[in-house]
Amino acid sequence: MSEVQSKIRTIIYSIFALIVGFVLIRILLKIVGANPDNEFADFWYTFTDVFVEPWAVIYPGITSGRMVIEVYAIVAALFYIIISIVATKSASSAFEDTRKMAIIEIVDSIFKAVEFLLITRFIFKLTAASTSAAFVRLIYELSWIVYEPFATLMPAIEFEGARFEISTLIALIVIIILDLVTEQLLFSLMDAMFPKKTKIKKVKFVQQAPPQAPLPPAYPIPAQSTQPTNININIPPQQQPQTYVDRRQVNVQPPYQGQQLVHGQPRPVKKQVLKPQKRGFLSWPGKKRSSRAGGPANS
Repeated sequence: MSEVQSKIRTIIYSIFALIVGFVLIRILLKIVGANPDNEFADFWYTFTDVFVEPWAVIYPGITSGRMVIEVYAIVAALFYIIISIVATKSASSAFEDTRKMAIIEIVDSIFKAVEFLLITRFIFKLTAASTSAAFVRLIYELSWIVYEPFATLMPAIEFEGARFEISTLIALIVIIILDLVTEQLLFSLMDAMFPKKTKIKKVKFVQQAPPQAPLPPAYPIPAQSTQPTNININIPPQQQPQTYVDRRQVNVQPPYQGQQLVHGQPRPVKKQVLKPQKRGFLSWPGKKRSSRAGGPANS
């Protein structure tokens, strides 16, 4: 996208964004039931009548006490958004970088405008929009140019004032298919009519400067002598490996009888120690006590 296209899109979107903002403020004031005798409310209603007047009688408003929902104002805001998209695409197509893309964008914008008319006609017929509105009559007249060949193709379905036009849907599908096919054909034709020019890169030949003579050294380099020189290399004598003899003795004692081996070593035998016999309180040495407690001692 070029800089000119971005500026055009910014300008168009900004203008329609302001209009949509004005209409949304009007809708909000109507919903909250603002006093119409107030200076600001009266000024705002009068100021925004210009933007919603073409849609003023398309659909009746919904009133509940002081609250009023203006359906036509909501429809107006939606249409301003759609118109801004179509206008931006159409305006920016004239400032394409190449002639090929400019032609393709213009043709695509025409198809998009026709599709917009058919979709709007179908919605107005389906929602029973009032034909007393100037915008509705304009849509019907413009869309009739494309709709006329399909008008009697299929009968419409009518119910409670609404009209479901099958022929309008068929016409819309045909236009969309033609849009896709035409776009591909235009790309092929434009590639044949305006082939891409291959740019040849210019190679610049740079003349090489002649080699310069080497500069003399800053310090004189001593002359190298051609006579061979003797080099003495001292190699230490090789030491003979020394042998070591282990002169330690190992005494192995067989285990005694009755001893057990623990980790390969004989377990020492515990000596039996005779404990001295305890004497009684009234016992005499050399005499035995009676078997009964308190009995006479044995002689």
